Amino acid sequence: MTDLELVTGAGRLIVRGLQNDECGQLVQDWSRCLRTVPEDDGREPQTFDRGPVDWPTFQEQLVFAATQSTILSGQGASLLFHGAGLAQLDTAHAVALVAASGTGKTTATRFLGQHLGYLTDETVVVDPESLAITPFPKPLSILGPEGNRPKAQLGPDELGLLAAPDGARLAALCILDRNPDHVGDPVAEKLTLQDALALLLPQTSSLAQLGRGLVQLAQLIDRLGGVHRLTYAESAELLPLVNSVLDGAPDRTREPSETERTWEPAPENLLKPHQRPSAAGPRPEGAIRRLPVDDALDFSDGSLGLLHSQQYSVIHGLGPVLWELTGQWTTLDELTEQLTADGAAPPEADRLIESAVGVLIADHLLERP
Repeated sequence: MTDLELVTGAGRLIVRGLQNDECGQLVQDWSRCLRTVPEDDGREPQTFDRGPVDWPTFQEQLVFAATQSTILSGQGASLLFHGAGLAQLDTAHAVALVAASGTGKTTATRFLGQHLGYLTDETVVVDPESLAITPFPKPLSILGPEGNRPKAQLGPDELGLLAAPDGARLAALCILDRNPDHVGDPVAEKLTLQDALALLLPQTSSLAQLGRGLVQLAQLIDRLGGVHRLTYAESAELLPLVNSVLDGAPDRTREPSETERTWEPAPENLLKPHQRPSAAGPRPEGAIRRLPVDDALDFSDGSLGLLHSQQYSVIHGLGPVLWELTGQWTTLDELTEQLTADGAAPPEADRLIESAVGVLIADHLLERP
């Protein structure tokens, strides 16, 4: 039996209990993730046992375990995107192509990796300060001709993917939108920050574990000059589109001016409910209170973006006002009184407030015991 050590982002994974021929196959498939020099970084490596399953199933399980190890290694310190990472060989400028599973990400990586350096096709690990990318050049997981699982695991060397240059730094963040019915040239469309966040957030990992993660993501997007959605029919169309986005990337050390920015970090006192003083007496019957969130953005249009665990919600209209007023237990009558105190409220104000509160409760943003 043989053990094999893999580098998984900033982590380590020891694969145990391999037969010699199996170890040889993994050395070939995982050639760019092998730990060739012993290193003691003070972190305990994870382990993964061969187990009794068949070889194709084990290979697929190993990819999952290595990906989880990569995510854990960046948790709380890095921005983690579900996507492909590729870098220009001469500039080391890198692009993250973010996409959900099964939407053409691997196919795009196989083509682009013949022209750009291959960093990963699964988890793009980005340092939010330096924008450096920690490579995770795992084998590509490819469905067979009939689309059956387990997927085949093909190493980047076997597929002829180019090695990424050292020191790759993120220069562009893109959403892949493959549409086989798209007619005409592929399109790179710059998204508003709110649209970009709505598409990106489901494809991030552990953002809530990163201090003010939503703020750090918005700052990253501003530094990159925005997020582009790439609409195309076939992956062969992507290379000039990706290069044009990378070549047009702004100076990433420049922070946007106050007039350019469309958001502000929400005050930290809006992230958690206030503790009700014990001397204040029992909670009023039927009272409501906002639930804690991990981060929030205050947009210039008056809306509020809330990150709670892996969920992202944007509240409009009465929502941000109600959010501010429900830091402590309060009743609908008290809210209505506060919001109608100036006498300018419409006759149906109480119904509108009750409806808005109901929406926030349904979205698990307010609690009513």
